[in-house]
Amino acid sequence: MANLLAPGTLKYEELSSLQTQGLTIFMRLPSPVNGLLAFDAMLDVVNKMAKRSNCQVMDKRRPTLTETTLEKMRSRILNFNLMQQLDNYQFKHDYSH
Repeated sequence: MANLLAPGTLKYEELSSLQTQGLTIFMRLPSPVNGLLAFDAMLDVVNKMAKRSNCQVMDKRRPTLTETTLEKMRSRILNFNLMQQLDNYQFKHDYSH
C-alpha cells in the first residue's frame, strides 16, 4: 500500500490521522501463496477499508471498480499462474536427463 500523493510513503503511527486523496494497493506475482487467493484476500481487506472510511474502490484509471474489471484482473492472474507452471514444467523436463 502506498499513498497516492508524493512521496507515497506511509508511516504506521500516522495512519489513524492520515488525510489523503487516495491510497494505491498492489501485490506482486509470483507470490508465496496462490495468486488468486492472495488477490481475493487483498480485495476483501480493501473493501473493508473503503467501507470503514466511506471511500470508493477504483481501478488504475480511477473509475469505480466493477465486476467486469475484477474478472479481467483475475483472468490476468490466472494466465500468469499458468505461464509460471508451464515454465516450471518445461524447466524440469529440459534438465531432467
